[in-house]
Formats: sequence, C-alpha cells, structure tokens
Amino acid sequence: IELAQNECGCTVLEKPLHISDLHGVVEAFCCGTGASITPVGSVNVHHGENEVDEKEPLNFVFGDGTNAGLVNKRLYQMLLDIQMGNGGNDALHKKYGKWVHIVKPIEEDDGSE
Repeated sequence: IELAQNECGCTVLEKPLHISDLHGVVEAFCCGTGASITPVGSVNVHHGENEVDEKEPLNFVFGDGTNAGLVNKRLYQMLLDIQMGNGGNDALHKKYGKWVHIVKPIEEDDGSE
C-alpha cells in the first residue's frame, strides 16, 4: 500500500469493497507476506441459487485478463528489490529496508559433546 501510494502515485483506499467499486478498474492485485504482489486478472460474481431475481453472473476483467499491468509489474519489482537488497535503488532500500528482517536458523545440537 505504501509503495503504491508513495512510489506509484496511486490513490489508496482501505475499505470493504462493493461490487460497484470494480467498475472501471484497470489493474488489481492481492498482496501479503506469501503472495508478494499477485496480479488479479478477473473477478467473477455468481449469485446464489436462492436469489429472488435470476441475475446473470458479473465478470470484471482487469487489463487483458492474463498479463500483469504496468503498475503491478512496477510494484512487484520494487518489493523484490527491497526484499533482496538489489536493484541499485539505495533511496528505495533506505526508505523501506526496515520491512526486511533477516531470520537465521537456530543451530541444532548434534549431540557430539
């Protein structure tokens, strides 16, 4: 969220989404510790069988539905550079390097003593 807002100039809103929020969206992604930045190609909304009015499913396609868009690619690369400490962007690493925490394995006792 910080990268999208501060480095890509995106307007960021943190709120529950409504289906109407998806109209006109050009790019979408999921993010998280394990997901990193994962592009979303489309969202399909299917209404339950118990709906009073038989609505057609809604399909929202972002970009071409297959390839990551420019913002997705840029965010992914920036996050990867921060995580790996590469990319030659010292200003970016200095700004966001606090996100990275090196975890070292605990050395096991091999019982030789």
